[in-house]
Formats: sequence, C-alpha cells, structure tokens
Amino acid sequence: MYKHLFLIILLFLLTSTLVTAQKYNFDDEPEADISGKNNYGMIIKIAPFPTYWGTIPLTGEYGFALEKKTGLKNSLEFKAAYIGKGLLFMSLAESDTSFAGYNDLSIVGFRLQVNYRFYIKQASKGLFFAPVFSYANVKFSNAYNPASPYNIKAQHFDYSAVLGYQFIWGRFAMDVFGGLTYRQRYWIDNSQGKNKPFTEQEMNDMYFWSSPFRPKLGFLIGYTL
Repeated sequence: MYKHLFLIILLFLLTSTLVTAQKYNFDDEPEADISGKNNYGMIIKIAPFPTYWGTIPLTGEYGFALEKKTGLKNSLEFKAAYIGKGLLFMSLAESDTSFAGYNDLSIVGFRLQVNYRFYIKQASKGLFFAPVFSYANVKFSNAYNPASPYNIKAQHFDYSAVLGYQFIWGRFAMDVFGGLTYRQRYWIDNSQGKNKPFTEQEMNDMYFWSSPFRPKLGFLIGYTL
C-alpha cells in the first residue's frame, strides 16, 4: 500500500517537473543576480558519513547527488552511489580479531535515490520539504570465488518525508535534513540456486534499528554549477 501510493505521487511530481522545467529560466527569478554569482542551476553534492557505515550492515556508500532547479520554489534531486565495504568495517577487519575472515567477503551493490523538493522561499536555498524514494541492492559473496553459487543478496526500498535547510555561500552549499522513513527489507540466502528468504527475526538481528519506521538524518556538502 505505502509503496504503490508513493510511486503514484512520485510519478505525478516527475511529470510536473518535466513540464515546468521546459519553461524555467533564471530571468524568472525575482532575486536573480545579473552578475551570475548566484545564478546556479545545479548543485553537485557528496555525503561524507555513509562512506564509513551505510544503512545496510557492513557497507559504505560512495557516490554523489545532483540537484537541479525546476521552478522558482522547486527542484529535483537524484543520487547514485556505489555500495561496497564501509571504511569502519574495513578498519575493524584489519584490527579486531573478532572480524577475522571478513576480508574474504566481497560486497558489491548500488543505490538510486530521487526526491522532489519544495522550498519555502526560493530554490535551491533555505527551508524545504521533500518526499524521497530510495532503492538499494547489494550482493555479499566470496571475494576469492565470485562465481560461487553461495551468496547473500539484500534489497532496501525506502519511502521518506524530510524537512531540511540548504545553506549557500557563494559557490559552496551545505544540505542538512531530517525526517521519517518507512523501509521494506528483503534478504535472500542463495545456496546453489535455492533462494531462501531471511525471516523477520534474522533480519532484525543484523540491524541496530529493527522497526520498519526509522528516523532519517542527512548531511551533504556541495558545489553550485
């Protein structure tokens, strides 16, 4: 139910965005700076903290987000990330004996995320509200035998609502936000072609926050283009 409702809303927003983006230009902005200093149309951002420990256990995320204005008070943001071993996990695997053998583990995956932002005054600066959809897919396998039929796959479907504030200083940006996420998790143990889904208890044992509803906090730094 949550999934279908969110996708319908997201499809409506994306359709509206394509229409308004064709008509949008900087001259429409009441606060446009003719010097060009503040006339940026896109912001490229990175999230430093998920590289240490991602939302999927043991992982880290390495990617970027791109936010593009679509109207006076709206913008569309896409995020793409490669998912691999988290920096914290790699450090523990090297120094903590309880993690012995984890260096043999291969972690490969990706995350795609989209959100449509509604700014209170003017995009892309200041207070905003946004619905967010995110999909992540990760495969855990033997690093020395990638063709092995033994592996574990994890998927996350995240549906979020966030409230945030984006600071702009010249060409530099800082994006801070928080909100609530509803998450659907799917873990599958693939042994010789036989897919065995994890039980709810098995998944809960791997996560610090086991409830499908969880807080969402984020921090990104960026550069305007």
